Amino acid sequence: MNDVFLMCILSLATVPVLTPAQSQTAAFDTAIDGIIFGGLPFKALTTLADFQQKLGKPGSVRTQPVENRHTSETDVVHHFDYRGLALDLYEITHDHNVVILRVELSDNRWNFPAKIRIGSTRGDVSRLLGKATKESNSEWEYLCADCVYENTITFKFSGEKVVAMKWEFALD
Repeated sequence: MNDVFLMCILSLATVPVLTPAQSQTAAFDTAIDGIIFGGLPFKALTTLADFQQKLGKPGSVRTQPVENRHTSETDVVHHFDYRGLALDLYEITHDHNVVILRVELSDNRWNFPAKIRIGSTRGDVSRLLGKATKESNSEWEYLCADCVYENTITFKFSGEKVVAMKWEFALD
């Protein structure tokens, strides 16, 4: 009986205790990461054809060859422009899979699952995500808390309202 009691006491001693400030920061980190990764409706899309099937034909397309520093291949960055949505997609030449580099949203006609939308206020953003990593009068940038690379979401403001949201993903 004493051994069980001692084990319970020892296990409680190893449980981290969060102060209110740490708990709030952890909640904000989870919310930030949730918006960065869960705020986009593109989870099952892996090829250019998948994106075009889901989103339709872009208003304009630009391509740029990019030297893959891990292979001797030349990959391609595709820039798709739609009304209220812009995407930079990195296409890996050897398998034609696509990685999202950047998404910029400026119109709610695109149904994104992010909890913050175009037209949300600075107060809405602050209540959900806390203090931005970088702030100016017109932009707030949040850095992913649990990422190896610097994945970000940036909110652009006009006055007190969100007018655009930009997701950027680092690629090794």
